[in-house]
Amino acid sequence: MLKRNVQKGMISLIAIVMFLSMFSFTNLNSIKTVEAATTSYNTIEYNKSVNLDANIAYPETNAFWSAPYYSEGSTFISSATAPSYAKKDVKLVREAKTERGIYYQVKLGDKIIGWLDKRAFKFYEMPSTDIAYSRTGKITNTAGHAVWTQPCGQINSTLKGPASDYLNKEITIWRKVENKRGTYYQFSETKTPNIKAWLDARAITLYDQVHFNEEYNQMAVISTVIGHAVWSTPYLQSDSKLIAPASNYEGKRVEIIRRAKTTRSIYYQFSYDNEVIGWLDTRAFSLIPSNNAMVISNNTNDIFSNITDAYNKNNPINNSQNYSQQFVNIDESNFDDNLGNYVKISQDNKPIGWIDSENVIDEKTMDSIENDEESIIPEELIDKVNDYVTIENNEFVLSDKAEDVLTSEELVEVEGQIDQTNAEIEVDESLADTHIEGNTIVQEIYEDEPNQLLKAAKKAYIKAKYTWWGMQIQFSHKAVVDFNDFYWGAGMIGGLGANKRMGKFLVKKGIKIASRYTVCLSLFGSGLAWGMSKKDKGKGVNLNCVLYIPTTITTAK
Repeated sequence: MLKRNVQKGMISLIAIVMFLSMFSFTNLNSIKTVEAATTSYNTIEYNKSVNLDANIAYPETNAFWSAPYYSEGSTFISSATAPSYAKKDVKLVREAKTERGIYYQVKLGDKIIGWLDKRAFKFYEMPSTDIAYSRTGKITNTAGHAVWTQPCGQINSTLKGPASDYLNKEITIWRKVENKRGTYYQFSETKTPNIKAWLDARAITLYDQVHFNEEYNQMAVISTVIGHAVWSTPYLQSDSKLIAPASNYEGKRVEIIRRAKTTRSIYYQFSYDNEVIGWLDTRAFSLIPSNNAMVISNNTNDIFSNITDAYNKNNPINNSQNYSQQFVNIDESNFDDNLGNYVKISQDNKPIGWIDSENVIDEKTMDSIENDEESIIPEELIDKVNDYVTIENNEFVLSDKAEDVLTSEELVEVEGQIDQTNAEIEVDESLADTHIEGNTIVQEIYEDEPNQLLKAAKKAYIKAKYTWWGMQIQFSHKAVVDFNDFYWGAGMIGGLGANKRMGKFLVKKGIKIASRYTVCLSLFGSGLAWGMSKKDKGKGVNLNCVLYIPTTITTAK
């Protein structure tokens, strides 16, 4: 009896336990189902493609996940401390952000590993520009600089040694890289072209490129000597040697025999007393008109019988208006920095007298103005490059993609021109309206017009357009007329050169431009105002200014 009761009790207990177990299992599944239904994954705010180099420098407490951590579908892959990953250089190909932080998708070699927290990485510098760059130069400033296997701060960059080991070495430059730390050149010593390394651009003096070197015959006087010197070649070439300060030849009448354009300027090779002396910047010269010239002035009491009266403006004997637009012969010239530049003219072998050289224009300049409609940089190259140039912070920037469409020679020419243009731009918003039109920086002014609708409908009085290749100053017809009046008025008052008169006229009207853009105007001399009037045709004119190159004057369209 007792045994039977015990058995019944055991059966009842087992039944109760089974019942409770079934209830607990069912309840647990229900709880898990509820939990799954109520789990809130992190929302991905963005997920974008990137291209970054990094090192897994801080793997501790970090792990790889199949998706950004705690986002839907994210599963554990591996700890970042695994020897296969810790301290390894990797490529980051995607970036995602959740409320927990920023995560990167990691690529090691050719394999995608997974997603890792941003805090696990040490980031390398990434180049904003990486282009072929063919130049020569010399390592001259080594203090604080070092030589690297790659641009400093970038992946695989290790120290090779101090830059002082290369001081005064002649080098060839192969590539140019820009990153947030600065600009770096890949170089090799001229004697060992196959051994290459990287160095900060500030440690290197680049030699100027020579764009052309040609015969050029012209008489001139060396008149502006401050800041100039005579060199054995156009300045800043690998074999340039100082010959003498320009002051040694101040006031000397010389013969120009060659002309060369470099990255920096235009230089004349000249001879004196039948001896070839050397090369000197064009800005040091005052050109003497050739024998045949045209009188372009229409003034009175401005021709004198002798040079003394001319300098003192005493006892005038004739008026240039009697010879305006007539050809004359230049028999003699006399140049003085303080008193002015005068030429002695005659017509049909009959002497006329001494007249300010600004009042005549020689045939060479006339031919240049009348026949030269070409841009200094070929239009084909300008058109080829335009789509790859943008403006950032009032500077021109060449896209890396330009390397795919330009030859190495074209790329060097374009890069050099953009660097020069950026260095020379002087935009002053207090002087004129300044805005961006496509890939052009524009300053423009209008004649006084209070009505903004009428102002907008009018053609600008003067517009200065900065392009990557230089600058174009657009003159309306009225501005051409006003400049002529100003030009001759300034000539009678102060004897200013053509470039200075243009600069003063533009400032007076409200536009300030980089002074070096107006230097090329000086090569026209007195022909500037005449040429602008000649090309005007009632439509206005464009002055196309490329740094240091003789400006072209074209009729506005």
